[in-house]
Amino acid sequence: ALYVYAEKSNASTFQNSVFLKQKRKAKFVFTLVQLFPKIPVRTSGISAKQLVMQSAFFHNNRCKLINRFINLGIFAIRNKIYLNSETGSGGKTATHFSYYSGWENAGDTVLSKAVRDNFNIINPTSWTLEKVTSTITEKTIVLINKKDYMVIGGGGLLLPDSNANTISGWQWAISEELLDKIEVPIIVYAIGYNFFIGQKPEELFIRSLNKVIEKSSFFSLRNSGSIRAVKELVGDELCSKILYQPCPTTIIRNVDKSAPVKRKTKNVGVNIAFDRYHLRYGADIYEILNQVAFALKQICARGYTINNLCHLENDKKFELTLDAHGVDYKSINLQYSLPKQTYETYCNMELVMGTRGHSQMIPFGLNTKIISLGSHNKLKWFLEDIDSLDWLVNLREDIPTLSERITNLFFKIIDSNHVKNKIYHEQRKLYDISKANYNIINGIIQ
Repeated sequence: ALYVYAEKSNASTFQNSVFLKQKRKAKFVFTLVQLFPKIPVRTSGISAKQLVMQSAFFHNNRCKLINRFINLGIFAIRNKIYLNSETGSGGKTATHFSYYSGWENAGDTVLSKAVRDNFNIINPTSWTLEKVTSTITEKTIVLINKKDYMVIGGGGLLLPDSNANTISGWQWAISEELLDKIEVPIIVYAIGYNFFIGQKPEELFIRSLNKVIEKSSFFSLRNSGSIRAVKELVGDELCSKILYQPCPTTIIRNVDKSAPVKRKTKNVGVNIAFDRYHLRYGADIYEILNQVAFALKQICARGYTINNLCHLENDKKFELTLDAHGVDYKSINLQYSLPKQTYETYCNMELVMGTRGHSQMIPFGLNTKIISLGSHNKLKWFLEDIDSLDWLVNLREDIPTLSERITNLFFKIIDSNHVKNKIYHEQRKLYDISKANYNIINGIIQ
C-alpha cells in the first residue's frame, strides 16, 4: 500500500534537502514497520500493522495515537450500551435493516434511531438490528420469519455503489428467491432514490425494485422527487403502492420529547461531503470549495463561529481549503457520536449549510435553520416538499458568484422570524403525514 506524507511549506522553491531528509526517514520507518509482527487484520487493503505503526513512527505522535485508540475503545463501550438500549422490550418483535451503529456515517446512525422511535410510538417493539448491507442467507430469512414484521430503511438505499453487488443492484442485496421466502410483513420506510448525476439504473436494479415493491406490505419513499423517479421504473400496477413518508429525522422534535432545547447562538455549521467527490462537484471541485470558503470567511468576519461538522472523518478534507484561505473554524467529528450527542451539536448551531442530506434534515428536525448546498437532487427534492427551494444554493451552477449567493442567503435567513416559523409549520405538516402512515402500518402489523 502507498503511504503519503506531506508537510506544508511557505518556501517559494522546492527544498531538495528537506525532501531527501524525508526520503531517508521513510526508508527507516519502512524498515521498522517490517520488523513488527504481522497483525492479522486488514482495512480497505491496508495491513493493520502498516496503518498503526507507520503513522506512529513517521509523525512522532505516539501519545496522540495512543489517546485516539483509548478514546475509540471508550466509544466502543458506549456504542455497545447504546445498541443494547435500542433493542427495546416491547410486545411486538421486528427486524430492522439499516445503518444502526455509531461507527457509521453520523446521519445514518441518527436516522436508524429516528425510524425506530417512530415505530415505538404506535407499537413498542423489541428490535433485532441488522446492517442493511449484510449478506442475506437462508438463516437470515429464518430469523426474519420468527418476528412479527420487518423494516428496511430509511435513507438513500436506492443507490448502486454503496454496496455494489450482482444480487439486487442496490444496497439491500437480497435475491428474488430469498425475498419470496419472507413470510412476515415487509415495511419499506422512507428510503430515497439516491442516484448521483451520471449514474443510470440497470436492469438488475429495476427488476429487484419492482419485486420489493410487489412483496412489501408498505412501501414508502422520503421525498416526492424519489417517488417520481421510481414510478418511471415500475409497472403501472405498482405505482399505487408507493407512498410518501418524510424522513423521520425531519420530525425529531415532534417525536422525541427528550431532544435537547434549541439554543440561540452565533454558531454556524458547515458540512462538505467528500465521499464520491467527483460525482458531487465534478471538474470544478477546487473552485467550488474555494467559493464556499470565501463565503465562510465573510460570515466569520461578522462575528459568527464556523464549525466544520464531519459526518464522516473523510469530510475533514474540506479543512485543507479552509486553512488555505485563513478561515477560523472549529472541527467537530460526528462520526463517533451517538444520536443524543449529534442532537446536542445541531441544537447548538444557529444555521447549518451542507451538502449531505442529513446535514440538512437533522438540523431542520431540531428547529435549526438551514442552507442546502446542492450537488445532488435529494437536497432539492427535500426543499420542494417543504416549499423552501429558496434555501437552496446550487453548487454546480454559476460558480463564480457562488460565494456571493451563499453570503446573501445567509444574512437573509439567519435572523428571520419568518424562516423560524416556517420550520415549525413545515415540521407539523410532515408529522401529520407520518401519523397518517402510522395508522396504515398499525393496521398491517396488528
